[in-house]
Amino acid sequence: MTLQEAIFTTTSRCSMTGFNDAEALRLERVMAKATEVGDGSGTAKLSMAWRIWDRARLRPG
Repeated sequence: MTLQEAIFTTTSRCSMTGFNDAEALRLERVMAKATEVGDGSGTAKLSMAWRIWDRARLRPG
């Protein structure tokens, strides 16, 4: 999976799960962070992004 495919999958998942625009923009930033720490694979980046996102959604504020 390329990074572009990972981002498309992520934004599609945002739509399906009802994330609002602010949440989608925040997730894009998470994807960018995952790109920095990922192993180069789009799938790994997507997985990393969702782990970061899930943790962030549990934190207040």
